Amino acid sequence: MLLKPPFQLIRQTKDWLTSSIKLGFQSVKKKYWYALCLGMVGNLLVNVAFNLKYQRSSWSFSFEEYYLAIAVSLVLLSVNQGLTGLFKARAKQKQFNWVIAYLLSSAALLNLMVVGITYAFYNTFYTLSDLLIINLCFVPLTTVISLKLKPEFVQKHVSRGFWSQWTWISSVLLGISVNTVINLIFDYKYQRDLVSTSLEEYLNAILAAHLLLSGTRWISRKLDKSHPWKQGVIKRLLWQVGSQFIFIVLGLNTLVIGITHAFYGGGYSLDEMMVINISMITLTILFSGIDSSIYFFKNWNSDSINQSLANGLEAKPILVSLGKKKHIVEQSEIKFALSQSGLTLIHTRDGRKMPYTQSLEQLYSGLDQCIFFRANRQVILNRNIVKSYKSLPYGKLEVEVSCEELDSQQVHISRTRATEFRKWLGAAM
Repeated sequence: MLLKPPFQLIRQTKDWLTSSIKLGFQSVKKKYWYALCLGMVGNLLVNVAFNLKYQRSSWSFSFEEYYLAIAVSLVLLSVNQGLTGLFKARAKQKQFNWVIAYLLSSAALLNLMVVGITYAFYNTFYTLSDLLIINLCFVPLTTVISLKLKPEFVQKHVSRGFWSQWTWISSVLLGISVNTVINLIFDYKYQRDLVSTSLEEYLNAILAAHLLLSGTRWISRKLDKSHPWKQGVIKRLLWQVGSQFIFIVLGLNTLVIGITHAFYGGGYSLDEMMVINISMITLTILFSGIDSSIYFFKNWNSDSINQSLANGLEAKPILVSLGKKKHIVEQSEIKFALSQSGLTLIHTRDGRKMPYTQSLEQLYSGLDQCIFFRANRQVILNRNIVKSYKSLPYGKLEVEVSCEELDSQQVHISRTRATEFRKWLGAAM
């Protein structure tokens, strides 16, 4: 009996660690995992081919090579992601050869980056045969991965417009701004000629900026569910700035210390790390504020957003009668509502089915219409369960949801409401 509590504690700790690691892996986008694998496998294949070609006996391994290969892979997949939205919009319902499109885009961009990087960093060029080997190792793999990620690419670019461009423009602007500010301070401190520039430094800064901004945006999306703006602007800002500050500090120092030790065999002094941290943290929080401004600008015409900002109040809960008792159902707990045989049922996140005495239309009028959408006469959807949608004949839409209780056949949207649904889903993103 005395040994049971320690065993229980060990088991609980193990379960907690397992779930935390699993959640960490799931929170990273598939594109980043595939970019990591593509860079490592592609660079490994290139090294094998070069060793065979030049009859090298020793196995060459360089952190810098793998780092550049992973960075190039991320850019290749991201450009293919952007082109997917463009091709999809142009192709519409016509047949489109995605294999050829991804092959051509991957080959063109890969050669442009390889030639540019080798000339900018090493002041040299690969021979045509070496360039051919690099293409054979990377282009087919990039094409296969892009085809596998195509459904996700299409979904991410639904009605996003300027936002899909801003995500990359902001990374470039933040990286350039931070590196320039840090160089100015270091040049003044060490009495160097203003301003010292290095393409390698700017590339590292842009990649770090992209990773940090992606993390802050992921935090914002999670806070949209747990601490939405409608619960109070001040409360949300405190949560957002605080959590993003902690993430930026941890992520930035991990990147800076890891890269400087792995590639350059050294490190920054404490005061230099302070300069880097203050510059990056301040500007990243500023860019995160711009993201929030874009969100409000996109949703400014929404009555629900305006009312939430004006009042700073949480959306009113729904009252459900069960016998003589009145149960309070928070709107954040509602997954969807379904009308069947004249009975309206509210399905909650914890699996409950709560009968609602009034009609589905009356229920919808009391819900936050930034979060909920009435798909048809039978179904009201929470945006958090919407995974994707596809076009059907005659302008209809079929929505795929992330809960088993709803069949995709039940979530059809008519042609007259299709445009409204796209706008609602675009505003939600």
